[in-house]
Amino acid sequence: MKQLFEEKTTPRNRDEDEIMGYRDVLNTIHESNEYIPIRSSYILQLHRDLLKRAGLSYGGHYKNVQNYINETKPDGTVVTRFTPVAPYDTLAEADASWHEGKNDPTPFIRYMLQAVLACYTEFEERVGFMTANGGKRSAYDIVKTYTEKKIGKFTGAEAVEHCPSVGRSSVLAALKKLTEEGYIIREGTGKNTFYVRADSK
Repeated sequence: MKQLFEEKTTPRNRDEDEIMGYRDVLNTIHESNEYIPIRSSYILQLHRDLLKRAGLSYGGHYKNVQNYINETKPDGTVVTRFTPVAPYDTLAEADASWHEGKNDPTPFIRYMLQAVLACYTEFEERVGFMTANGGKRSAYDIVKTYTEKKIGKFTGAEAVEHCPSVGRSSVLAALKKLTEEGYIIREGTGKNTFYVRADSK
């Protein structure tokens, strides 16, 4: 039984290695968060552990080169899907006039938010929103999966936030269709509108 379990949980490719790294770091944070101060050295160590299983050399180091989020098509061609802000444009802008106390951290904050969004999008596609044969799922299926796992009421804005790979209009259209099909129930009006799963009634 142990051997069978080990065979099933052994990563088979780089994507699964990276997902195992996500799991390791999340376990560390959940089990010991009170002993993990928000310091540069600790953050770099978590980053190192995050990428350790995948064998990526830049784990545990600050970004010093431009990153690109690429997708390999079935025919082998590579397409750049997202280009994060260059790290050196951003840091220089955020540091300008620092000695005079007049620096603006907005560029760096914007860069960090873009990086986090890119990570969420990539992670979402790898672990939860692909079909069994490896194809990409539709916006409707992604939103439906979100509603099936949601306990209690939720708003359209929350659905948009939790389905970052789907455009806002597509999320709202999926919610409308799910409501018409009876999977979810719409309550309230205007800004007070929210949804609940039909099986909660």
